[in-house]
Amino acid sequence: MEPQSEDPAQRRQHPRIPLRIRFSTSNVDGSAQADFTSTNISLGGVFLETPDEKGFEMGTPILLQINQEGEGPLRVLGEVVYILGRDVTAESSLTPGLGIKFVHLTDDQRSRLMGLLATAPT
Repeated sequence: MEPQSEDPAQRRQHPRIPLRIRFSTSNVDGSAQADFTSTNISLGGVFLETPDEKGFEMGTPILLQINQEGEGPLRVLGEVVYILGRDVTAESSLTPGLGIKFVHLTDDQRSRLMGLLATAPT
């Protein structure tokens, strides 16, 4: 077995694409709605900038919605897999936010995400 790379980018299954897009989010029960902006996205997940990470914990399920022109909203289920709080980012160039992993994508959701990724500026 080969040793695992220390660089998380080397372990990613899907490449991240820089894309700033607005996401509406809510808890699975529909409460605690908020809007966030992504910094990057892939078929595996998204990083959302957050002004305040309070109220989020590792493993928290979260509903994400992207409003796409010409199509109905794209809704996907995600899970918080990492949190970069202000305490960590204050001394670095990192952006505070949440790493969200997409969970149980349907073929339609995957297809629509691929279309979104294809429109990202290069």
